[in-house]
Amino acid sequence: MTLTINNIACITVCIFLGLVPGNFSYADNVKPFWTEKSSYIEGDNLYVVGVASNTASIEAGRMHAFENGKREIMNFTQISNLRGLAIITQMTYEEKVVNKYNVYRLMYVDYEDINSLKIMNFEQTKKNYDRYQQKQQEELNFKKNAINLLSKNKEELARLDQEYYKYASNYQMASEKALRYVKVGMSRKEIESLLGPPKSIQKHYSSYVYDLKYGKYWVIFNSADTVDCLSTSRSCVKVSCNNDNTRCTRGTDVSYYN
Repeated sequence: MTLTINNIACITVCIFLGLVPGNFSYADNVKPFWTEKSSYIEGDNLYVVGVASNTASIEAGRMHAFENGKREIMNFTQISNLRGLAIITQMTYEEKVVNKYNVYRLMYVDYEDINSLKIMNFEQTKKNYDRYQQKQQEELNFKKNAINLLSKNKEELARLDQEYYKYASNYQMASEKALRYVKVGMSRKEIESLLGPPKSIQKHYSSYVYDLKYGKYWVIFNSADTVDCLSTSRSCVKVSCNNDNTRCTRGTDVSYYN
């Protein structure tokens, strides 16, 4: 077959345009070298590759790839909080597999920014630690004060218990002595010599006669200043007496005429 100049020109143009059958592919369909990497340093920048596989759309893949790229930065730098760090996307590469998309996103950050962020995070961590230590110390001091106060309260309660039991014992003893020794007609001097000073007094008969309190009993005196009765109330009960008229009651009040 004889080739003319026109035939040769046509074949040349067809090869250039990729119309001749064969394995030739466009440069755009060849994966960039960086898609095979997870991270690398070039110049002053740290480059990372975020990958999202089998996503429903390119937009969703780009979003997932960005988040995965951030995780690559965290893993490489050992920084858990990237807030304030400028993350720049240099380029993306997408490939369609059936009805899904694989997306590769090349991102980079300035290494000086990483160092600054590390310093800032360290300072913030130190502040948080100092605050935690201060809070721990405050809680420890509070517990110490609470323990000291509890100890003092226990001592005070023990002292009050002793005083109470002493008072209760004295109160019971004074009641028993009054019931045993007080007799109708005794003088005030006789009562005080037997029972000692009273716990309290009550004046009556226009305030020139006063009764004496021993334990739960009142020693009631008449106008002649001698014992009229021994009573749990502040007056002598004259009703509901027993057969020998030595014990009379009215409600909870009891009077003894011994």
